[in-house]
Amino acid sequence: MIQCIGEKRLRGFQIGIYLLGLVTIILGSIGFGIWGTHISWKIGSVPIKWILLAAALITFGVMAYFDRNLPGKNYRSSIIWLECIVEAFTLAYIFGNSIISFWDIDNMTESIVFILIIAVIMLYLFAARIIAARTNREEYEMQKNADKHETE
Repeated sequence: MIQCIGEKRLRGFQIGIYLLGLVTIILGSIGFGIWGTHISWKIGSVPIKWILLAAALITFGVMAYFDRNLPGKNYRSSIIWLECIVEAFTLAYIFGNSIISFWDIDNMTESIVFILIIAVIMLYLFAARIIAARTNREEYEMQKNADKHETE
């Protein structure tokens, strides 16, 4: 089936899956962000926060369905540069507020410790993504070679 779709199109599917994940995070963050506020925007009688959270759940469901059912998952998740970009966005989202508040730290020791902690976490997570991508690529190549031998 991978031959029918093509490896380049599988990359496009993987990028689409990651974009759906990003949309899920954005919609969910906005929905939860206005949860405790006094914002009472409504569409009809439904509060906007419920609509955003429902949209996030639907988007997440579509993303999970595509990720599970599209062929070539080992190939799709073996593109190292794409995995590193996704990791960079994930870290920026997780540490975004901390990095912004970092500039308010007056104590130089605390600043250096904060930078070192973030750097170690980044190195560890990037290394994990790279290793996972290489492992997926190797599994894909082994599966591809096994399929060739079966057809011969």
